[in-house]
Formats: sequence, C-alpha cells, structure tokens
Amino acid sequence: MAPKSTKVKVSQEAFDAAVKENIEEFDMEPDEAVSDAVKTFEMQGADLSGIITKPGGAQAVADHPASQALQALEKALQEFVEGGSASDAASVGTIEEALGSLNLNCKEDGAEALVGRSGGVRILIDAVNNLGEDKDSERLAGALDALGKILSEYDNKEAFLQSSGPDSLLASLRTHRTLSSLVARSSEVIATASTKHEGNKVQFMEGKAEELLIDALKTHSQDAAVVRGAAAALQAFATADDFKALSSKGFRHALLIGKADGVDAVLGALKVHQGQPETLAALCGALTSLAANDDICKQVQEAGGLDSILAILRAVSGAPRTSEAQNVSVAASALGLLQQLGKSDANKERVVELGGLDTIVNVLGRYHDSPAVLHQGLAALAALTLRNAKNADLAFRARAADCAVEALESQLESFEVQRQACQLIRNLAVRNVDNRGPILEKGVEPLIRRAGAKYPRCKDEASAALRDLGLDDYKL
Repeated sequence: MAPKSTKVKVSQEAFDAAVKENIEEFDMEPDEAVSDAVKTFEMQGADLSGIITKPGGAQAVADHPASQALQALEKALQEFVEGGSASDAASVGTIEEALGSLNLNCKEDGAEALVGRSGGVRILIDAVNNLGEDKDSERLAGALDALGKILSEYDNKEAFLQSSGPDSLLASLRTHRTLSSLVARSSEVIATASTKHEGNKVQFMEGKAEELLIDALKTHSQDAAVVRGAAAALQAFATADDFKALSSKGFRHALLIGKADGVDAVLGALKVHQGQPETLAALCGALTSLAANDDICKQVQEAGGLDSILAILRAVSGAPRTSEAQNVSVAASALGLLQQLGKSDANKERVVELGGLDTIVNVLGRYHDSPAVLHQGLAALAALTLRNAKNADLAFRARAADCAVEALESQLESFEVQRQACQLIRNLAVRNVDNRGPILEKGVEPLIRRAGAKYPRCKDEASAALRDLGLDDYKL
C-alpha cells in the first residue's frame, strides 16, 4: 500500500482571507477572486473539501442549514445531559428537530465535509452515547443515520477514530442487540466507518465487532437490512482498501471472522434471502472477502455454498429486465465470489460437476453488454481453467472461447474485460493444443493485439495468450 498522503488542510478563514486579498489588493471582482483562490490552493495541493467557495464563506458556513442544525443539536444535547432526564421535553424536541434537519441537509453536495469540519463527528458520537435508552430509540436512530452520512468523507472517518467512535458504536450495538432497526443502522455505520480506513477496521476488530455482527446475522437472519449492514461491515474488515495505510490486516481479519463462525453465518443468510438482489449482492461480497485461503474456500463448498451461488446465477440469468441494475449487481457479485472460490483446486472440480461452466456462459450471454458482469464472469472461467487441462477442454466445449472473443470485440474500453479475456484464451489453449486452431479461426489474434496495444498493463497477458495460441510473433 502507498504511504499516507500529506495533503494540506485549508481552513474556511484562510480561504476567505485569500479571496479578500484578491478583492482588496488586486481589484478582482468577487467571482474572479474566488476562482483565483481555488486555483492557487489547488496548485499548492491543498484540500478544499468542506470549504464554501464563494465570497463570505465563513458566514455562509454559519448560515448553512446543516451547520445550524448541528449547533442546535449540540446545545440541546448539553441541556439534555445536564437535565439528567428525558422529561426535558424542550431539549428532546430540539434534538429530534435538529437530527431531522441534519439528515435532510447532509444530502447536499459537500455538506458531509462541512459538518465534519464543524465538529459534527464528535457531536454525533456524543448523541449516540447519550441517547442510549430504549425509549430514545428513534432519536438514536436519527443520530446513527446522520453519522453514517458524514462518514463517507475520509477526514470524518479519521475524526471518528480519534473521538473513540468505534468504542461508542460497539457499546450501542451491545445495548440494543435485540432491536433490529438499531442493529441495522449501527452495522451500516460500522461498515461506512471501516471502508477505506484501516485504523477503524483494526479498532472495531480489537473490540470484537465481528462477534456482535455474526450474532446479528444469526439473531436477525430474516431482517434484510440487518443482514446487509452486517455483511457490509464484515466485508470491510477483511478488505485491504485503505491506500493511505502502509499495511493491512485484512487477511488476518478474514481468518478471525472465519474462526468466529462468520462464514457459516453469511452462508446461512445467503440461503434465507434468495430472490432479494440487494441483500444477495452484499452477502456475496462479504463471502468473497472472507474466502481468504484454501481452507475457507473448501469450507464454503462443504457447507453447500457452491450450490447456492450457482442457483443465484441460474435465477439471475433468466430474471426479467425490469430490475436490470439490481440483476447486474447480483450477477457480478456472485461471479466474483465464484472466481474467488475457484482458486481452490477441489472447488474447480465441484463447480464443473454442478454444471457451473454452462451456467457462467449463460450469464455472460444474458449480460453481454455489462462490463462488470463480463469482467467477473471471464475471471471466474479463467480461475476454473487455470492449470487444469480437463476443465479448459470442457470450458471450450461450453463456448467459453466465444465469450472471450465477443468480449474482446465489444468491450475495448474496459481494461479489466480485455485483460481477463486474454487470460481466459491463454488458459484454454496452453495445455490443449487442439483448441488453438479453432480459437484462432474465430479471429481472436487481431483482437488480442489491439488489447495489448491499447493497454500497456495488458501487454503481458496479451503476449502470453498469443504465445500459447502457438504464434511465433507473440511479443508485443
């Protein structure tokens, strides 16, 4: 992973001062002064997220509905805590109103960063800490919703960690583990806070978050919102996606989650929520991240996971086109999971025995215009045929080569599709000499050369494919 960046933060006051200087010292018009200040700070590598880029920005920040709601919330929380009782109807009413306004106005572009710069993370964590009684569940839900919205910003994730946010969320989750609505919201916040932030992942795992989330999957297995939130959080813990961190504990987290019965819990939920696209996509994504080694891949197969995944793919290949975006999401997620599980030699054979090759080809035919599905489907076929001549022959007979050629031809703008298609062609030909002529007859050579020419990062795969097709002039 790359080292943490050193992008300079700019305060609203500093930005306003630069605009004022442009107006007073250089006789610029207000709009010109703002534009010049933005360009100057950007050239210096400054971070302008959350900055109001117009004259009088500081006052605009104070006047922003989200800022006003945040100030009202902070004051009402203080009165609520000092009163020591929810009987203070005035402060309780203000809290509800402020949270409603904050959730509404955080939907605006840039509002998340603005709220974060105004201390919103700390204030909302205070709200979570102090609205923990059962009778306050609606207000707590509002605080969790707002917190989840602003944690999409990386700086707010960092503030969340520094404000002991993980400890607060875990305490709230333990207290309300029987209330599905709060469990769902807490899980979603945990997932958002942990996505692309290694520090939060580690802190949650040190607090045994995986045990609470696995318990939620089992206790609330019928609740789709809980299942999606818990699955997303487990996936975040096991994913190395924070490119500002020097290293990742994602692999270790995946093993710990597996040891805590997380794989079986996710598989159980997968079987319950057949026919619910959004939930299925979340569960497949979680399993893909958790299947971090051969033992876990085998565990998924032994628990009937391959049967469930192929059933999902067969269903989505014949799904009506009325919900195409959801269908694409499920297909891509399930194929990505199959590709991960197919790295296990034992699973390769089982997928073929279950008719998986034909199923994948059918899905690729159904979603031939989706780069996401083609990428994952070709990758799954490549995994199943890697170093396996028997599977390569069966895949060729199932029209896998046709899928690769059609993808090379139609999806030139997708690097991942081009790369995976080249890899699949290579696998189909390298140990199966008899396949080479028929594949070349499909006109694949110029398509492979085109892919290598367009994408420097695809040259190795393209050259290897040409070589394994038996061509002497293979080096690109």
